[in-house]
Amino acid sequence: MSAFNDLLALSDLLRPEEDYEDDRKPSSINPSSIAPVSLPIEARDRPIGQIKVKDPKAIWDEDEITSDGEDEEFGDTRKRPKHEILYKQDVMTEDVFLGLGDKDPSTAHCDAMVVKIQFPGHTLRQIDLDVKHQKLVAQSSTMKLSTFLPYPVKHKEGKAKWDPKTETLSITLPIIREEW
Repeated sequence: MSAFNDLLALSDLLRPEEDYEDDRKPSSINPSSIAPVSLPIEARDRPIGQIKVKDPKAIWDEDEITSDGEDEEFGDTRKRPKHEILYKQDVMTEDVFLGLGDKDPSTAHCDAMVVKIQFPGHTLRQIDLDVKHQKLVAQSSTMKLSTFLPYPVKHKEGKAKWDPKTETLSITLPIIREEW
């Protein structure tokens, strides 16, 4: 318990002066005069300096937030295929040559996104594709890509195309602009 008493004494030394009561001066602390305080279970199991302090401004605790991989199977050892997300924009001549349109090259003015996934050594029949409102899962017996999309999409209006030469699956998904 002497280490705990030392920590209490150290915290009193580091406390700002406005936190002290009437005298505004730190009092001398004798570690033997402090009664032993029982630590919570979480603090007893962690080494000193490893105690997590909750953020008072946080809306949720860390254990309440789901991560991207929580819906994944834990024993899944399949490789993650190489992939990229590209954006498409419908532009007219006034946008390109005259500069009269209100479009710029940012993703805020894009109409669709294209997800390209490489499945080397595969055919189209070996690949399973599932697209939801903001998540894409493409998998085969040896590879799996499960990722959240950067924007919500109209998944029922999407189109997929297989290129056998490059062994790449290209999925074009219209972006829902009203939600963002």
